[in-house]
Amino acid sequence: MCGANDKVVNHVCVECPAGKTTNCSHDASGGNTTCETSAFPNRYRVQIIPGSRYDHETCACASLEATCFEDGAHYMVTFDDGRRNLYTYEDLQVCTEASAYVEVTSGGCSGITSLHECSNAACKLGFRDFTARNDHQNGVSTHPPSCYMEAGFLKFNDGSNTGTCSDDYKCACKAMVCNWGCYLARYPDLQRAFGSDEAKAREHWMTNGKKRGHDCSCPEAA
Repeated sequence: MCGANDKVVNHVCVECPAGKTTNCSHDASGGNTTCETSAFPNRYRVQIIPGSRYDHETCACASLEATCFEDGAHYMVTFDDGRRNLYTYEDLQVCTEASAYVEVTSGGCSGITSLHECSNAACKLGFRDFTARNDHQNGVSTHPPSCYMEAGFLKFNDGSNTGTCSDDYKCACKAMVCNWGCYLARYPDLQRAFGSDEAKAREHWMTNGKKRGHDCSCPEAA
């Protein structure tokens, strides 16, 4: 039998994509099945949608304590910073961990592409200001592209600026993007230990793998 969050594809149990689940466990010996229900499964990592009605409450992530269905019901969510409140499926999205961003004070970096993402990244990085404003200086060489701090304020542009990050223009940038399925696939010993449990894979990388220089990203397509 497949897990509660798996579908059957050619007699193989395949995990449902983010935001989908199944209503029951499926038998892999039978026909193909689908992930027909919109939901975040139990233990899934979520956050409040940046730019939404509740994004001022916290930018932290949370591990769900129960499956959260798209049914209009409110579910109790406890965030990593200790905040706890009721939210619906529509208030949440897949978590972007703080490790997805990095503070840069020299040179350039991989850019952030929206005002809301800039605010979310700055909040996760602990910047003093995390309410991004348009800098209205697109295309100039005196300011960095995308998301940066200037004189205590968080600024954002469309990425066409050509200036560099510095102590005066501290940038919030994208870091290496972790994918816990790829992390497990890259290291067979972890796959043997944890199976397909991505929560345990994330915990291992945060406590051990990161220090050892393990790669948690997906291989680039050839």
